[in-house]
Amino acid sequence: MGYRTDGIWLIRGTVEDITAAMVSARMNHPSPAGELDMDFSLFEVYKARHNNDVVGYIKFEFEGWKWYSTYGDINWLEKLWTHWSEYPNLSGTRLHVGEEEKDIEIDRFGDDPTDVYINRSIEVGEATSGFPLFNQEESKHAVNNTGG
Repeated sequence: MGYRTDGIWLIRGTVEDITAAMVSARMNHPSPAGELDMDFSLFEVYKARHNNDVVGYIKFEFEGWKWYSTYGDINWLEKLWTHWSEYPNLSGTRLHVGEEEKDIEIDRFGDDPTDVYINRSIEVGEATSGFPLFNQEESKHAVNNTGG
């Protein structure tokens, strides 16, 4: 992807595996030098219930980023995704939605991919209801008066 994109990454594993993966990422892939806002604070690391278990998560969400792999910060993020995808006990999904309708990337790893998906909807930014300009009777007469 080489344009503005929105996305989410969600990675799940045991609390212990998520903790180990995050510590390993910090040790092996330090934040890129010179990138003031690019560090591990971008990632939300938490535990929550999944089915009948308490599991750990790493979540990363962003909007409107220029996603060029040649950028140092994007390259760092791609290395982190690869790093975490190599953990056999983790499962993850990342979704990127670009500017164009068909610009969608979905990447998953692990035996139990996370429940992240794209939901398309139609939204109208204009008034979709209001006061009728004609009532039913007036509409019929208008059609009849025009020769119809």
